[in-house]
Amino acid sequence: MLIDFAVAFLIAYLANPLLNWLERGRVKRGLGVFFVVLAFMALLGLAGVLLATVSAQLITLLQKLPDQIGTLGDTLDRLTSWLSGLGIPGLGDTRAQLIEAAQKYVQNLGENLMPILQRGLSSTGSILSGLLSIGGSWGSCC
Repeated sequence: MLIDFAVAFLIAYLANPLLNWLERGRVKRGLGVFFVVLAFMALLGLAGVLLATVSAQLITLLQKLPDQIGTLGDTLDRLTSWLSGLGIPGLGDTRAQLIEAAQKYVQNLGENLMPILQRGLSSTGSILSGLLSIGGSWGSCC
């Protein structure tokens, strides 16, 4: 109940200047409240969709990142041959060390970030449903 009150207070606090501006433009306060609540719900929906889309794309990126290490190996081969051609010595083990470091980094990134993103995707729906239930209870009481 305290969270509902805090969210309602925040919405009212943020919406009051906009409602005052609408009243100066000869829009009745009740209609202005309707428009503000509608705009607030649209912004929440848009934020939820954007969060879900970005999280899903990050998960896809993290799943495809290990395949890109093979491309890194080809690039490192060209780079080491170019640097060796310039006369820079000691690049024999550099390729293997860089690829190993990149593989460890990608593995750690996947192990640590994937669960967070997946929880974020599942919690986005629960956050939006919670906000809609707050809005539903607000609409039924007023």
